[in-house]
Amino acid sequence: MTDDLFFWQQIPGAARLAARVVDEICAHHTVVLHVPERLPWSAAFHELVATAVHRREAARSLELLDAYEIYPFEEGEGSGLGFTEVPSGGSAAEASNAGTVMGSRFDEGEGSVRGTVEAFSGSSFAGASNARTSMGARSASGTTNARNATGGTRATNEQEIRDAFGDYLLTHFCRPEVQDGFRPALGYDGYLAACRDTTLGASYLWLTDVPAVAMNPWTAFLSDYQAAFQAAKRKQKFAGDGFACLLETTATEAFAKKGIVELFASDYLTSYDSYTFLFFRAGELPLQGTPAAVSYLRPYLAELARNLGGDDVEYSAALLKESARLLEDPVATCQRLASEGTASDGRPFPPAPDAAVIRRRTWATQIRLVFPWLEEQRIAFLDRHAAAAQALVTSRYIENGNHEEISDYHLLEIGNISCCKNDLEATERERQAIDLHRTARNDLAHLAPLPLEKLRDLYAHPLA
Repeated sequence: MTDDLFFWQQIPGAARLAARVVDEICAHHTVVLHVPERLPWSAAFHELVATAVHRREAARSLELLDAYEIYPFEEGEGSGLGFTEVPSGGSAAEASNAGTVMGSRFDEGEGSVRGTVEAFSGSSFAGASNARTSMGARSASGTTNARNATGGTRATNEQEIRDAFGDYLLTHFCRPEVQDGFRPALGYDGYLAACRDTTLGASYLWLTDVPAVAMNPWTAFLSDYQAAFQAAKRKQKFAGDGFACLLETTATEAFAKKGIVELFASDYLTSYDSYTFLFFRAGELPLQGTPAAVSYLRPYLAELARNLGGDDVEYSAALLKESARLLEDPVATCQRLASEGTASDGRPFPPAPDAAVIRRRTWATQIRLVFPWLEEQRIAFLDRHAAAAQALVTSRYIENGNHEEISDYHLLEIGNISCCKNDLEATERERQAIDLHRTARNDLAHLAPLPLEKLRDLYAHPLA
């Protein structure tokens, strides 16, 4: 199973998030989904959810669309500090024909909905989540309320952003005669809520990459639309669902409004899920070495990849696949992946930290995994030579590192053991192992990560 499917189907937190999104979509709820800057394997997540939704509700279309297809926000997070120019001569027709991934148009067939879920065979649907297009392409495709555009304009307020959303719905989900009946004084939310001759109720729109600047106007629009739709439903006494939408955003601020479900991916995707994923995948690596050494190197590699990749599990997974190079030279491996590697959405991996930081994170991994193993080995050796060890601390004055007398043989440190190998009746094999363990412990105590050669020697010469 590939990394993307394994993560979203087998890892507990990821699977729960996908299942929750499916439930909310099938309940026809409007949702705000807060995701990290780098959502792991986002295309696989979108496809998995779409497939599950289609299995449960085949009649309803699910459209995945990059938010920049609706409005030409400034490239990037969308902080609201500025917006790009709308191309001169923009029109609703240009916006409509800008190549939405799974749009629906009445003029493409009587009541047809182009690109329902069964139409995504992997490329078209996944392509939407990878729609990190150039600024020029986004500008050309944005619907900046172009119905009234007469030339180059600059977006400067929330009302214009809100109207662009309403204009997109009117253009893509309503018949031409319904579009012609719209008047600005009616407001998009109220007009669309009162219209019955639309495909809004049979559609679900999933907007990806929604910038923070769009969240307030668009959530307000959706909340107002739902209130108006319910009022019209009570007045006109008709059945059916209104329009529902999912806004996927990296904005961290909560935008809770009446009638909108708010989900935070961080409530589901935790460091535990990253560790679980990496430990499972490390178990499949074809590592070289003795069975004992390999059994220790697998968890070490998983921990090392997690420490170096941080919260970016895709980056950690890429490091893990470079297991031989990662063990040999963590610094060079991180730097090469950062400069040459790309994530599943086509974006480059984040820049590598300084070499000193990489070495310190490597050391931290060894402190967490190797250091406790050294202590376990020390205790096991002393217990195997318990009689000689107890006789040693009883008959001789021996100090620990704090110049305190040792009376319990379990407190003999590796330095003490090294100095008293004869008294402890250590075998030749044990003497060699003691020297290796003492050197390794001293290196780690002085913040020096152990190179691969020392790690292999260490694991090949246990004291237990």
